[in-house]
This record gives sequence, C-alpha cells and structure tokens, in this order.
Amino acid sequence: ERIEGAGLKRTSLPIYGYVNAIKEIAGALYVCGSGGQVYRRGDDGWRHIAESLKTPAAPPQPGDSAALKDFGARDFADIDGYSDADLYVVGGSGEIYHFDGAAWVRCQTASNEILNALCCAESNEVWACGFNGTLLRGNAIDGFKEMSSYDDNQIFSGIAILKGVVYLASNEGLFYFDAKSGKIEAVETLLEQDADDPNMLSAADGVLLSIGFKTIAFFDGNI
Repeated sequence: ERIEGAGLKRTSLPIYGYVNAIKEIAGALYVCGSGGQVYRRGDDGWRHIAESLKTPAAPPQPGDSAALKDFGARDFADIDGYSDADLYVVGGSGEIYHFDGAAWVRCQTASNEILNALCCAESNEVWACGFNGTLLRGNAIDGFKEMSSYDDNQIFSGIAILKGVVYLASNEGLFYFDAKSGKIEAVETLLEQDADDPNMLSAADGVLLSIGFKTIAFFDGNI
C-alpha cells in the first residue's frame, strides 16, 4: 500500500517526507513520520489525523537533494497509545505530543534530546528513549521526567516492556532499567554469539524480541 501524501517522490508540493514507524493500537494501524505526519488506517484507507502538526519542507531549490531536505522539528520517530483517543508520538528535540481524540498537545518533558522510541505501559505509564542516554517516564497529565543518569550516554533506539521490566536497545547492546536502583544496566544474554547489535525491540506473548542489524534474539524474561 502507498500512503497518499507521504514520501519524497511527489509530483507536486507540499512534500512531507518519509514515514518512520508503524504500530497496532487497539486493533487499528497507525503510522508516523517526518513533517508531522500521523496516519490511521480505516475502512477507507490511510487518513491523516494530525493536520495541526503537519510541517512541509521548504520548496526545493535548483540543485537541492530531496533526501537531505529539512522537514522541521516535527520528525516523528515512533507512535504508541491506548486507544484512538489516547495516542502519543515522539521525535526531535524532546518532542512528545498527545492526542485526546480532539486535539494534539505537546507534553511537558525534561529533555531536548532526539527521541527514537516510545512504549505505553499499564496504569497510564508512558516511556520514551533516545539520544545521549535519554529515558523518560510520564504521561500527558503529569509530564515526563528523566530516569537515566548523566553517565548514560549511549543512543537508545528501541524500547519494550516484558513482565514489568523496561528493556532498551542501544548502540552498546541490550540494557534494562533497574527500578530498585534507578540505574540502567546491561543485559547478560549468555549467548554463544552475543546479540550485541540490538536496534528494535518488541514484546508480546511473554517474549522479548530483539532485532539487530545482523542478529535476532528472543528472551522469555527468565534469567
């Protein structure tokens, strides 16, 4: 399927750029991307649901490369939520937006780092992670607080929750947030060929799936 209005190969303006992530939320598919793009797939196909956030790139000039266009701060990297009236998207400069079914509002955050991934847990607890060891916890009502320490300087690219534990994919391996100590610790996989290149994480049916650039590993939560 092709989402009308998305992508770089457009014959007319405006250009909003790539879509970056897809997520199933409450039985429906959602997609987010650069230029403030947020789509929901319904019976009539893909429909944009965040018109107030759309920020197209500046019109191309002679010699410009479309792939290098600046699509503004609203470059959404991930989306998650609880229902069609309780959605979150994250992106550049610590941006977290929430949709309550009527309007999109920017959440208060304690970071201006680029955010790469998002996970909505039980009890309205939302986690987001990104550059320079950023790990945020909160929600649209209470705002988001930084949970990592100053010496956590890796890039977190993925986040998932298994059996109440928050796991993080980074450029330095697989990590988890130790709720007792408040620190981010490395996961010892004990694999003969260590899955040291996690990039994306997913948790379902009691299993954590780690997808790297060269390896795929799964974990049932039992050490």
